[in-house]
Amino acid sequence: MAIRLFRKASGLVAVSGGGKAFVAVTPSSGTGVLPKLHGIAFADFDQDGDEAIFAAMGRAVPGDTQVSHLFQNPGNRNAWVSLKLVGTHTNRAAIGARLHLTVLGRAGTRHICRTVSSGGSFASSPRLQHVGLGNATAIERPEINWPGVEAARMLRLVPLRKLLTLQEPGK
Repeated sequence: MAIRLFRKASGLVAVSGGGKAFVAVTPSSGTGVLPKLHGIAFADFDQDGDEAIFAAMGRAVPGDTQVSHLFQNPGNRNAWVSLKLVGTHTNRAAIGARLHLTVLGRAGTRHICRTVSSGGSFASSPRLQHVGLGNATAIERPEINWPGVEAARMLRLVPLRKLLTLQEPGK
């Protein structure tokens, strides 16, 4: 489920409504209490397969008494995978590595791509690649393109609902 925060609509949170429109969920998400933010991070903090929202609210300057909030996601039964990529020859943080997943599900085959980056969301996004897979039953063809390496590395089996650490292969 894609979550979007809209700049021009103060405090509005919406989720993807099946790829056709966004549906406002501000009241049910509890995020209507956010008067201002210094930063925000989306991550699977408790490694249960769903991303939560951490909102850094205050204490940036003396007298700022706002309290930061962690909005836990109640989750669902959808499939997911989290991949921590560790570089050995290019860069340890695997910045620039591209992940391509071919996913099988009830609706057929989907292709999902992610790129490891160092920024985004006020530079507070984790480098861990958390991928929501919806009703997927298997990852058919997982591959990683490491920075500076021409050939993609094909992975054998990537189980669903797991956190995996993958290290860049030797030259």
